Amino acid sequence: MNRSFLVLSLLLSGAGVWLLRAQVNTSAIAGIVTDESGSVAPNVEVTAVQEATGLTRKTRTNDTGEYVLPQLPPGRYQVTAEAAGFQKTLIRDVTLAIA
Repeated sequence: MNRSFLVLSLLLSGAGVWLLRAQVNTSAIAGIVTDESGSVAPNVEVTAVQEATGLTRKTRTNDTGEYVLPQLPPGRYQVTAEAAGFQKTLIRDVTLAIA
């Protein structure tokens, strides 16, 4: 079993946007994935699962290790990062709220 780790950083944002008198409320999770040496990790699958509903959103990191999961409903999430040759990284209790 490979013992290399991925480091998953999170930047959480919440936004309330007014559009044609209708309020659209979404949040986002964004960040950078690096390996244990601090090098960026491209092509890592990042998944967010809303705990209450099971809503699942996935993306992959770009060449600089960055990712964005936009337009997420507020709530509590589990966020994972997975790539071949690395142990799966899990962050629990990520709470998204609307600003």
